[in-house]
Amino acid sequence: MEAGLVAMGHASLKLSPLHGMEGKNVLNVSSVKTAPEHRHTGEATRLLNEICRRADMSQFLLVLTPAKFDNGPLDDKELERWYAKFGFERIQDKPVLMCREPKRKVWNIETDEVAEVGGH
Repeated sequence: MEAGLVAMGHASLKLSPLHGMEGKNVLNVSSVKTAPEHRHTGEATRLLNEICRRADMSQFLLVLTPAKFDNGPLDDKELERWYAKFGFERIQDKPVLMCREPKRKVWNIETDEVAEVGGH
């Protein structure tokens, strides 16, 4: 995964190295936004699902501070609940910091089943 602006449809977000963690598999997610006329259409959800999928494939930890951005429709508490749907968990209270551990797939040779482990 690379840092930078990521867009899908009318939704976008910014991925950046976390200060002090440069060169590690950790990226900060910020500036998640959707064009006002395209809000509540699932575009930001699809974008964040894709970012989480890529983070899982690359084994990247994602961190963020759920804060209202660009006159978005959700307040900070609603944002925290929305990010929790993607597996982000609160790890710090002031300021609120959330993280999402990468999931990985493992194969159970005895049952011949594949399961996701890590993350939530």
